[in-house]
Amino acid sequence: MFSFILLAASACKKDDKPPKEPIDYMVQAIPDIHALFEDHVDLINAMDTLLHFGDNPPQLTKLIVDTSDKHLDTLLGFCNDSLVLKKYHQIDTTATYRPPELIRGTYQFLFDKQHRGVASLNFRSINYDNGPDDHYIESASRQDSVFIMGEKPFFTIYFFQKLKKDLVVPGYHPQDVGAKEAFIISGEVTTNGIKDLYIGFKVYGYDIPTSAGIGGLNIGDIIIYYRDFMPFTYWDPTPKYTN
Repeated sequence: MFSFILLAASACKKDDKPPKEPIDYMVQAIPDIHALFEDHVDLINAMDTLLHFGDNPPQLTKLIVDTSDKHLDTLLGFCNDSLVLKKYHQIDTTATYRPPELIRGTYQFLFDKQHRGVASLNFRSINYDNGPDDHYIESASRQDSVFIMGEKPFFTIYFFQKLKKDLVVPGYHPQDVGAKEAFIISGEVTTNGIKDLYIGFKVYGYDIPTSAGIGGLNIGDIIIYYRDFMPFTYWDPTPKYTN
């Protein structure tokens, strides 16, 4: 009887332990947005209820398999023009420069290598493109340092980028000041594109600091733009100018 009691007690003690889960070495823990943007909490606060949290974000690109020939599968990004200014937090209220209420140029995003909340990015904004001698195109790219959270179909993307400004007008090619930006993008993925896309960013530095606030944004300015829908479409991030 005594042995039976000991055996029963041992069995109960063993059952009280939680089952040991197998270790998944492939899990990638993305940095918490508050930790990554610890110096830019004002941008997080500006986005506020537009943020979508979770560890099951949707795919931000669409893969098209062309079976008509043997060329590679096509990865679609999303783009559109006519972005509407929703919020502008101006550090220096006496500054004369204001961002446009409506961006008529085309914003293009191509997210690649998305895996467990991490991705790469190609970004391009074509304000106008009249050829090699007359264009205004902004671009940026990030490799394996774009972070995505959310629960399908809603997402939030956050990352840092250095904006490359390529502005050429006849007889004038101004120097690129090298704007450094903290970025947050949120929206909803649908079958054909991105719905209710919000693009928020904060300028936190320039390669040429004396250029801050001169014909552009001051360091610390926060801007949020909105587009009701951006369709999935193909675009090649390499070529820049019209023929």
